[in-house]
Amino acid sequence: MDDHKVHTFVSLAGGVNGIFYGPQEADRNSIHDLGAGFGAAVLPQSLFDFTGYTPEGYRGKMQVDLARRSMDPKLQAAYSITNLGRTPVRDVWLATNEFLPMINNVNPCAWFDFHCHVEKIRRKNNFRRLKEAHFFASPEDGVASPWQGSILGHYSEVDSLEELETKFESLTMVEMRETVEYKEDTYGLRSLDERGALFRYTAPGVPHCCWLYDIPKFHEEGLCTFHALYDEYVYKVLW
Repeated sequence: MDDHKVHTFVSLAGGVNGIFYGPQEADRNSIHDLGAGFGAAVLPQSLFDFTGYTPEGYRGKMQVDLARRSMDPKLQAAYSITNLGRTPVRDVWLATNEFLPMINNVNPCAWFDFHCHVEKIRRKNNFRRLKEAHFFASPEDGVASPWQGSILGHYSEVDSLEELETKFESLTMVEMRETVEYKEDTYGLRSLDERGALFRYTAPGVPHCCWLYDIPKFHEEGLCTFHALYDEYVYKVLW
């Protein structure tokens, strides 16, 4: 779609830079919820059992097991938790994920694969056609992990899946401007930022689904109301 007329792109708590359940405190609730039933809602228990881990097992082993299970192209074709996964082992992620590396325009192309190279140019040009792009996130999201991925950050990387398990607790967040996608402007992110067209927002206390409808807060008392959230954050970027 090389002649799109989209002028403003708005992402509300999107998993735009991948999903990984890491060591930061904000991810602990998301990891707990996977074992408490949410995991079976996003990936059938017959395909992956999120409940079969000790508390220590949720701190690296589960993530490695999920990364290995998510390499199956059939699962990636059917379940978004697998094709949105961003395993922080770069070579593994690029070689096995058929979706997100392409969206981020970091998918490897053989030098002779002219179609692959042309497609990367096309995707970048299409993103750069946007007048503005707005990305919203909340530390209390409770679903998208890490929540900073919704504003284009991601976890730091290690060299192997074995290291991912043994060095899990050492993972830290990489801010957007330090990512490969931004530094190399792989799909036009830096281009938009440099012309003042890229905007990121952090909204406190907003559970994931509240960007769409009223919902009780996940891990504290109270109700999050969509209309109040829309009026405060979203309306002003659309008009």
